[in-house]
Amino acid sequence: MRRSIIITIAVAVLGIIGAVSAFALSSRIGASGGHGGSEPAQPDPAIARDIANTVRHQPGVANSRVVMKVNCIDGCQGLDHEFTVDVMLTDDASARHVLDVNRTINELYPRTAPPEWAGSPGRIRFSLHSPQDGGLIVPTTNGSHGTASSPPRASALTSTQVDAFLAAARVNPSSSASWSWSGRDDAPSFVVRSTIETSDCATLDATAANTVTALSAIRRKGTTAEFHFRCEHAAGEVPIGATTHTTGWSTMTDTLSRLMTPPAGSRSYRRDGVYLKNKHDSAVLTVTGDPSNTTSEVKNDATTVVAQLRALEVPTPTLNLRPAP
Repeated sequence: MRRSIIITIAVAVLGIIGAVSAFALSSRIGASGGHGGSEPAQPDPAIARDIANTVRHQPGVANSRVVMKVNCIDGCQGLDHEFTVDVMLTDDASARHVLDVNRTINELYPRTAPPEWAGSPGRIRFSLHSPQDGGLIVPTTNGSHGTASSPPRASALTSTQVDAFLAAARVNPSSSASWSWSGRDDAPSFVVRSTIETSDCATLDATAANTVTALSAIRRKGTTAEFHFRCEHAAGEVPIGATTHTTGWSTMTDTLSRLMTPPAGSRSYRRDGVYLKNKHDSAVLTVTGDPSNTTSEVKNDATTVVAQLRALEVPTPTLNLRPAP
């Protein structure tokens, strides 16, 4: 009798374990969605490895890495084909080297990949330093382009554009370049950007001088240039012109700091409502405030920043003083 009770309990326990296992398995299958309830099939790793090895042996290349994988979208109801090539350039790399590597990658991809990759554009990132510092982002020529991250015809890379990126990156490792596309009918614009971050706005003139000089030279040769800065309580993104000055940034950011970090109770606008951005090659300062009490102090500081940007010969500084919603 006792033995039969033990056997009965054991069978019951095994039944519970089996039910729990079946439920867990069905939950995983349900969460994964379509494609038979399994993870999507990945391409042969040898494809990415062969592309990386081919690129690595190209002149001007210090190293290369290829990421090629299929990612699930909405529980695998859709699939995203990710193809990214990181190309670390040598210090003496030239525009010719970059254009040759770009052409080689576009010849290999997606020709060497499975057929379903044909309509999936990838991207190539060229960098003189660590890819985390920035880089020149170039979409591959295959597939359907036309989004903000992958604009149409953007892969028509030129030696002038590559030279512009290399000139900025050799002066400032935190430089990047890519096509900027507004989503309207206008053609995408190639933009070189450099960033300077310093703890003390008073040192910005000295810290940013070489970067601004390089960006101005790039602009004189016909490529759009943009300067991003952050110091203490001031930050902004402004276009750089052919004659933009290297001195006056410290003074301008001192005024901008007052706008972005007002003393408690002294200003009638939101701190997060102050922006200095590049909009269509114009430096636009936007200050959002309370329409019933927009003080002259706020207007004076905002007007002063715009005047200081104009004195720096930053392209078309504009003030947008608007009421809070």
